[in-house]
Amino acid sequence: MCKFAYRYIKKSVFLSVLYSFFFVNGIVYILDTKLGYFDIVHSTVLRNIESAYNTNEKKPYSHSSDSIVILISNTLFEKEFNAQTPLDKDLLSVLVESILEQNPKNLILDLDISPDYNFTQQYGSINQHLYSTLINYSQQTSIFLPFAFIAHTHENKTLKHQWFQYMCQNNINFGFPFIFNEIGSVLQYKDYSSHIALSAFNADKANQTCLQTIDSFKEINSIIEKNILQYNMSDSIPINYQMIDESTLLLNNFNELKKYNFADKTIFLGGGYGFNDIYITPNGEKFGVEILNSIYYTLGHKIDHDNVLMTLIIFDLILGLTFGMLIKIVLNARAKSSLQSRITFYNLLALFIMVIYFIISLRITAYLFHNLYLWLNPIPLLIGMFIDAIIGLGEKESSQKNDKYIYIVHAIKATLVVAGVHGLCMVI
Repeated sequence: MCKFAYRYIKKSVFLSVLYSFFFVNGIVYILDTKLGYFDIVHSTVLRNIESAYNTNEKKPYSHSSDSIVILISNTLFEKEFNAQTPLDKDLLSVLVESILEQNPKNLILDLDISPDYNFTQQYGSINQHLYSTLINYSQQTSIFLPFAFIAHTHENKTLKHQWFQYMCQNNINFGFPFIFNEIGSVLQYKDYSSHIALSAFNADKANQTCLQTIDSFKEINSIIEKNILQYNMSDSIPINYQMIDESTLLLNNFNELKKYNFADKTIFLGGGYGFNDIYITPNGEKFGVEILNSIYYTLGHKIDHDNVLMTLIIFDLILGLTFGMLIKIVLNARAKSSLQSRITFYNLLALFIMVIYFIISLRITAYLFHNLYLWLNPIPLLIGMFIDAIIGLGEKESSQKNDKYIYIVHAIKATLVVAGVHGLCMVI
């Protein structure tokens, strides 16, 4: 029956192209969506459109956003902190106190300020000035620290456990600063209640991180792994990057803070130095703390992609089908040609059509990425359609009448077609 259905499909150009579309889409769905083998293709396209596609010039800091990033610049990092990490806690306490004196609503640190064994030997106590400053201001400002500690020795684990308990008991909150990135880009965040941005946004609720880990902190790695697993299983939501540039203040020296009023603002303090915490966004490369701030902003200004995404999937379907039909028509005409000049013409025409569709796809992908914060890359599908049209994989029939394995071939093709339909339905 599959064989007769396949013969009927072959007679119709549209049905043949539609069959090829779903066949190739099934391959792309399995290799890309399920196995991630096309990440290199997406990454190459992403980095090209990120650098080549210019939307608007970067907007300057405007102080109009309710949440602000104070970014420690390379200049400040080198001059004041001697380019050493972790940052000197005494100098950091001066910076933190200058911010807290202005009565912000929230202060979120995207810096690991936890003590280590050497620090305790030097100071003899975990009650250091930076910690006491945070605790003193915690009654008027909600303060959040990242749960992102590294400890391998028994001494460090014990020390960080004591410090964690001490800070939690003194009204300091914790959250996980995870960033969900795909092929180096960040377009979505996970709706995970213990995430540091969500914890800060819901500051009126009990801090879940302190409650869930305070009695089991000694096994740091297992706690982080457990939360990463739960985080990855959470729903993905698009990030609104509308204010990412206008809400970022690059700090070159401590005195610059005097020019600004942070009262009732949510402040994110983090590093704008080095290359380890940089991600690609629709607004260019940004530091992790800037993305955390954008997540916080999104919680009050969510964007809805459902209607747009449906339109785009239909457009992607039309793009793939029209490309497949044009290539099929050209290659059928080429097969019927006997003159070398005509064959060469049709070869060049097929190549020209592919280049034009690639350019259209890149422009569409770039526009969606920079303006609607969506990633839709039809190039793997177009490549598959082109290859399928050339080798005739979607329409060739066995010339051997007694091929007893032909049904296995049809079954494999039908399975991939079903996978292609399923993959399209999953997106819709």
